[in-house]
Amino acid sequence: AELPASMKTGAVPRALDVFSESGRYRAFLGAVNAYLRWAGRDLLSRVALPPIRSILVGSMGVSFSAAVLDRFPDSRVTYGCLPHLAREIPALCELYRVPRKRIDGVHSHGGEPEQDRWGEPPFDLVFLTKKMILEPEAQLGLRFARKAFEVLAPGGVTILWETVHTDRGPTPLPRAME
Repeated sequence: AELPASMKTGAVPRALDVFSESGRYRAFLGAVNAYLRWAGRDLLSRVALPPIRSILVGSMGVSFSAAVLDRFPDSRVTYGCLPHLAREIPALCELYRVPRKRIDGVHSHGGEPEQDRWGEPPFDLVFLTKKMILEPEAQLGLRFARKAFEVLAPGGVTILWETVHTDRGPTPLPRAME
């Protein structure tokens, strides 16, 4: 019921607040990972990446990490996310068949990029999903991007997976669903 007002005001509906443990974050995690399972493979087939040995990904990108691990057989992955989202990572790794022996760690953090420790850098690939839309007044997306570049190995790549919405006219249904 909050959704129409939220679309006008920009306030996040309580049920869709990814920072809240009482929200429907499991459905959101499932939907984003299901989408990225195929979209990520498509992206990987179109871009030239340097050799990838270490990946840093959040809970929204577990399916993408599986695709990277498939493409780079010697690579390893580190996961990090908010505590309630990090608890979902083992089940997502099982669903997307991420071998445990290729996981360097699953870390919980507070969501403040400057204060959080992101595993054992440097990483050859940092994959961030849906960070630019978080708390724009606090420039949280920019802060996540800066942190990503801090933990990146020389010659490494950061991918920011975002939905781009125009300010003119309604958002097309496929983009809104993503």
